[in-house]
Amino acid sequence: MIRSALEAMGWRYKPVGGGYRVTDLDVTVRVGGFSMLRNVSVRLAGGSKVLARKFAGQLARTLGRTEAQTHPMAVAMLLVATVMMVAPLALMARRVPELVRLLADIW
Repeated sequence: MIRSALEAMGWRYKPVGGGYRVTDLDVTVRVGGFSMLRNVSVRLAGGSKVLARKFAGQLARTLGRTEAQTHPMAVAMLLVATVMMVAPLALMARRVPELVRLLADIW
């Protein structure tokens, strides 16, 4: 996707460790991420803010034309996050009247 965006902008590039170096400009596109969640972080090092916005727009258009499937790990992580929010509330349910009284006393 990043190479497609770079090519669509007409930028010549060469692969470097962890990303791409745009040969015409003083710009490096760094690519990182967290493989378990299958996400990617893209950082533009160098160049102006206008250049970064143009690249972000082109990358968004390139990604918008791509179809993606939801990975089962994403669903599992969403369930874990939900349990992590609900479990403390369930443990405190018996003590809600005490919490309400304490909060009322504070205010």
